[in-house]
Amino acid sequence: MYNVGDMVAYGAQGVCRVDEISSRQVGSAAMDYYILKPVFDSRSTISVPVANERLTARMRQPLDSKGAGDVVAGIGAAPSLWTDDDNQRRERYNAIIIDGDPSQIAALFKTLVLRRKELEGLSRKLRSVDENFLRQCEKLLCCELSYAGLGCQTDIKEMLLSRIL
Repeated sequence: MYNVGDMVAYGAQGVCRVDEISSRQVGSAAMDYYILKPVFDSRSTISVPVANERLTARMRQPLDSKGAGDVVAGIGAAPSLWTDDDNQRRERYNAIIIDGDPSQIAALFKTLVLRRKELEGLSRKLRSVDENFLRQCEKLLCCELSYAGLGCQTDIKEMLLSRIL
């Protein structure tokens, strides 16, 4: 159970603050919801039903500085997650983003950066769906690593790229 003021990482939304726990009437029953505010996007609000184990399982403690350092240190050795089949790739990458595991997101980021570089050498481009996944990975990684105290998001992106390329 989380409390108001707790910080959580929530799947594809990144680091959020539990802004409130509110009760809402759904049909004839009252349901409690965590109201989350993303740290790096104050315009958004996410409501997560407290009783929905599938959704609350996506909530976790954000990385601390040691965990963030481990993600950065391990990105160079992260395995490639590339799959040639478009549908399998989309499903797998979407599951990684929704799950929110920083090590898997880092591996996906590395995979897509290297794939983009490979295609540029052939005068081709990464498919738009893969570019979108790359942007999501970049946002999630840079936001969480910045929250953990590793620096500003722009510097973190450059640090990650220097360990990949």
